[in-house]
Amino acid sequence: MFQGPDEATPEQVTAFAQQHFGKATPAAPAAAPAPQATPDDPGAFMSALIGAGRTTDNIIDGMKQLGFNLTGDKAALEQLRADHEEKTRLYKPLQEQHAITTAIGEALPSMVVPVGGAAGVAGNVARLAVAGAAPGALEYGTAGERAGRAAGGAVAGVAGGAVVPAVARAVSKVVPAIGRTAKALTEPLYEGGRQAIAGRTLNRAAGEGADDVVQRLAGAAGLVPGSLPTAAQVAENGGIAALERSVAAAQPAEFAQRGMEQAAARTGALRDMAGDATSRAAAVDARKAATKGLYSQAAQANYTMDPQLQRLLQTPAMQEALAMAKKLAENNQRPFTFNVEPPSPFGGLGVKGPAASTQITGQGLHDLKMAVDTMLKDPASGYAGSAGDSVKALRGQLLNWMESRNPAYRQARTTYADMSKPIGQMDIGQELLTKLEPALNDYGGLARETGNKFATALRNADQTAVKATKFKGSGMADVMTPDQMRTLEGIAGDLARKANAQDLGRGVGSDTFQKLAMSNIANQSGAPGVVGGALNFPGVSKVAKFLYAGPEEKIQTIIAQALLEPKSAAKLMGEQIQRGAPQSATDVLFANPKRATQVLGGLAGLSTGNFLAQ
Repeated sequence: MFQGPDEATPEQVTAFAQQHFGKATPAAPAAAPAPQATPDDPGAFMSALIGAGRTTDNIIDGMKQLGFNLTGDKAALEQLRADHEEKTRLYKPLQEQHAITTAIGEALPSMVVPVGGAAGVAGNVARLAVAGAAPGALEYGTAGERAGRAAGGAVAGVAGGAVVPAVARAVSKVVPAIGRTAKALTEPLYEGGRQAIAGRTLNRAAGEGADDVVQRLAGAAGLVPGSLPTAAQVAENGGIAALERSVAAAQPAEFAQRGMEQAAARTGALRDMAGDATSRAAAVDARKAATKGLYSQAAQANYTMDPQLQRLLQTPAMQEALAMAKKLAENNQRPFTFNVEPPSPFGGLGVKGPAASTQITGQGLHDLKMAVDTMLKDPASGYAGSAGDSVKALRGQLLNWMESRNPAYRQARTTYADMSKPIGQMDIGQELLTKLEPALNDYGGLARETGNKFATALRNADQTAVKATKFKGSGMADVMTPDQMRTLEGIAGDLARKANAQDLGRGVGSDTFQKLAMSNIANQSGAPGVVGGALNFPGVSKVAKFLYAGPEEKIQTIIAQALLEPKSAAKLMGEQIQRGAPQSATDVLFANPKRATQVLGGLAGLSTGNFLAQ
């Protein structure tokens, strides 16, 4: 039996004994903590917004803390501390669940301070430092904590907004350059790549006017049947002309052949108009055969004198023509039967004069007409030039009178005029042919033309027609058919194309046709000076020549064929214009480096800082 102290109660003694000598009665199990409800996941976007709100709330608490410190209100400071710790406790599960998005959200209030766009690098760095330091300096905490957060935020803002974007931009240039260089190394080795190189070469030659050149090349058409233009002749571009000149010097055979084909087409078109001596003689004989009977019939006809003809014959010019007509008839060994007795000056006094002839032979009138023609053609007659206008008018009156009195004569003249047109066309064609073809062509000269002489003769078309047909008043457009006039204008335009291409391509010429494969590698790399220099190293250049000798020739052939076929050149150039320079993701990201990249970079830097701090 165990006895306790006198003052102890029985219950105290029993408890003491059970504790030290017996088994304690097991205590009732503690109640399990009440289950707590798990909050719904707000998602990444809402987590970022909550993070931004958390930074704002911390800044508000920090400002309150500064105010209470100034007033010395310790109770308020203690309550603020308790509230801040409770908010931190409640925010921590979300922070752990969405560490990255809450870190980004916490950095968003830093963007209130504008960053980027300052006048210089120092200004941008200062803005980035302030943007990063401001929230940390203002948030709730001790002076040491505030200073530490401000310093870390400043460093993160500058690193993210200035250093990281600068490094990223450098990488964005280097990495794509490496990719482009690698692609350029393989391009010459397959057909599609060689065509791409050819298209870019043509575009570089065309310069800023490449789009317009493509349109002109795509619409290229011959101006003379059989004369196919080259790219330089329709591009109207000095760069393309210089490139074609360089290509023609390197591969002369095909371009010389094209030049001869063009010249042959132009002269051939003129020869078709000019005919030859045999064809012209046949046309003259056909005209003579068709009109001989009509003129004979008209010559045998008799005309009755009337007052209109009487007045016409009494003019001085016609009197002179009558004397000349007599000479022409006698020179042809036939009598001149045109005898018209003048009226008697005493007829009105009852004195009978000699009987006046009232009948005139058709041959006599025709002799008179020929005499007038001779007077107009002969400068010594005094009726050439403007002085001959009145005589031309008299000639017209005579012809109208004769045709109105004798339909056979009208038919003879109309038939003669109609059948003279083909002869006149041949004469004009021959005249222009002599202007286009130099005498050297008679001795085997090829592809030589005197374009300026031809163009001058065509400019003075009516004078050329008069000279060729030997008939005054012959306008070229009146003699030639519309199709023939279009052919003549086409020849002139074709010659102008040729001259333009030659003139535009003169000068230093183009070196873009040399080493196309290796030039493409250097240009596509984005650093042609560095890469081009590397390719010229002795060892490297030997390997490059070995790899690209064959592809180089194929690229040159593609360009040469494209210059000979303008529509093909348009296709090659158009494909490269449409493709354009590929824009990398980094190019898009850093499209506005003075603002967008620094903002994004600063945000990324601050977010990283917040994330690491967690």
